[in-house]
Parts: sequence; C-alpha cells; structure tokens
Amino acid sequence: ILKQMGKFRSGDRFWYERDDHLTAFTLTQLDEIRKATMARVMCDNLDGATRIQPWVFKTLESGQEVVDCADLDYVDLKEFSQGAGVEPMEETGGEESAAA
Repeated sequence: ILKQMGKFRSGDRFWYERDDHLTAFTLTQLDEIRKATMARVMCDNLDGATRIQPWVFKTLESGQEVVDCADLDYVDLKEFSQGAGVEPMEETGGEESAAA
C-alpha cells in the first residue's frame, strides 16, 4: 500500500508539494499550507466555537489539552496573492519628491 500511495503522489501533477518550477508553490506558500489544521477549520466554521483540542481526531486522554481557538495558527492568504514573494519596486518621484 505504501508503494502505491507513493506512486499516486509522485504521479499527481496537482500534488501541492511537487518540485515543478512552473506550477509549484513557493516555500513561503508551503509553510502557510502546512499551518492548516482541522482544528482551525472547525474553529472558523462552527458557530460559537471558542476552545478546541489541537489534534481533533485524538482523544483528550492522549495528553493534549483544550486551547483557545485564537491560539491556533492562521493561514496567511496574502502569500497566495498575485506577485506574492516578489519584492516591491522602489518608488521614484511621487509626492515627496515633488514637495522637495
């Protein structure tokens, strides 16, 4: 089963961790994707959810504690906007230059 799953992953051109320089995510974007958790999804979508266990599929008896939803990581979607990861060009001229 492990071999077959590896083949599915390496053969899937849409897998998010592929090393394809034309369509791959940047390292910063991958870091943001890896912040996504089921706990964060549940906090964001359940009415009135304010506290949750970080690993929602494990029992509380496994040693994890319930935490505030505000303490869970958020995915920064700004990293996925067009031009993200590109340094902004320096402004030339503008109002400050005109006033000088």
